[in-house]
Amino acid sequence: MSKTSPRPESGIEAAPRKRMRTELGLVLGWWAIFGIWLTGQNLLFAAAIGYDLPLVEAAGRAFFSAIVWACITLLTFSLVRRFRLDERPRLVPIIVHVGGGAAISVGEIGITVAVTSILGWNPESFFDLFPTAFPANVVYYWLLVGVGHGLEYYHGLRQREAQNALLSRRLVQAELHLLKSQLHPHFLFNTLHAISALMHRDVKAADRMLARLSQLLRAALDYSGTQEVSLQEELEFLEPYVEIEQARLGERLSLVLDVQPNVLDARVPHMILQPLVENAIRHGIAPRAIPGRVVIRARGRREMLDLEVWDDGPGLTNGKAANGGLGLANTRARLQQLYGERFSFEPRNASEGGFRVSITIPFRPITAPPTEERESALSSPDGEVA
Repeated sequence: MSKTSPRPESGIEAAPRKRMRTELGLVLGWWAIFGIWLTGQNLLFAAAIGYDLPLVEAAGRAFFSAIVWACITLLTFSLVRRFRLDERPRLVPIIVHVGGGAAISVGEIGITVAVTSILGWNPESFFDLFPTAFPANVVYYWLLVGVGHGLEYYHGLRQREAQNALLSRRLVQAELHLLKSQLHPHFLFNTLHAISALMHRDVKAADRMLARLSQLLRAALDYSGTQEVSLQEELEFLEPYVEIEQARLGERLSLVLDVQPNVLDARVPHMILQPLVENAIRHGIAPRAIPGRVVIRARGRREMLDLEVWDDGPGLTNGKAANGGLGLANTRARLQQLYGERFSFEPRNASEGGFRVSITIPFRPITAPPTEERESALSSPDGEVA
């Protein structure tokens, strides 16, 4: 079964529904606050003129007005979404908002007069209120139009940011897939070359190498869409490759693992160690007739993970840059895509001899063991892979 993980939702498809819920909550919240404030104003005004206004009536008048204007606000925002004044041709949006503002203003006066007359709150008629209420309502409507356009600009900006982030993420994923796909034929070609060389000396050993190659290919297919795995899985993936090389080189190659147990669940890029170990074997071990070692170290340090691949070969002797090969250059590019600036990658000659590649990446565990367990874990002793 493939280890590919499902593509996470971008959230862009759900944005309109979330926006509508947020907008509804803000409008209702704002006009609820307005209703509370207007209740206090009604009580203060009634007290100032010596009128005994019951709290229920003061709150009823205030919250009736708040409810009416909350509905007007939602209707205005809906008109703004469909008829933006900054869109061309502008004549249609202007006509809609001029006509809509007038109609809504008249409608607010009519609803207010009808309801307050039925409840006995307001003895004034429609024509009494119209001269003062209509101009004020038109001004309020255009203020709401301005607020609606501001919200449209804000939501448009957020949507463009989300789309740009999604496009950037998909571009990074595509580049990572391309970088990783370059590694498969690279190590496959080298492995087949090793098997071909062994076929003429030891057929049984070559047959075992083919079995290990099959295991490698199966693992590569299982993790074909996975960019990060645990360090434990990465070491398990590396094991058959090392056995193939040991079958080819015999006692000339030994691999030493020096890995803290508490970092085995740390996330690492898949196939991050294989090209580094291949580089060490190809340039540090294979050219010599004497036995050599490749050491893999892993340490947790604060919130970072330190990885190291070292060989006791001759190191760099030709003065060329240490990152010119496909394996090292590809590794650096993958780290850059996955971690941005939060990584270090240093291929260099080691002070004790040989060649060392040091990597530091953020320590992000697959699982979350207790903190005290991680802090009390000790380094494991060196052990050779048979």
